[in-house]
Amino acid sequence: METEGRQFTKKGEPMRNFVSGLSKSDAGVQGERFLVLRNKTRLRIIDVLRKYGGLLCVVEIAEVLDERPAVISNHLALLRAVRLVEREKYRAYVYYRLKQGALDQYRQQLEQFIGE
Repeated sequence: METEGRQFTKKGEPMRNFVSGLSKSDAGVQGERFLVLRNKTRLRIIDVLRKYGGLLCVVEIAEVLDERPAVISNHLALLRAVRLVEREKYRAYVYYRLKQGALDQYRQQLEQFIGE
């Protein structure tokens, strides 16, 4: 519907009043971050680290989840890339834990969509 050169919604409100609070690039970044949570193994890794307070090595996580250590290691690399987990070296082992506040950032992003 168009009147005097302006575009209006079907409800009669001017289209210029409608703006997205999320730019294309921001949406792309958030989409990539949430995509990492779409995998069941990564969700299970997060759950184990959250439940047991972290500082578990790849072999321990693999044993708990009945997966191969190489599979767990690859998933942990992705979780580190999006800053959900961090690692700590101790002698020959590397231990992983959830990065403090990382899940809160995801929660806040979701609340922006739900709460508004």
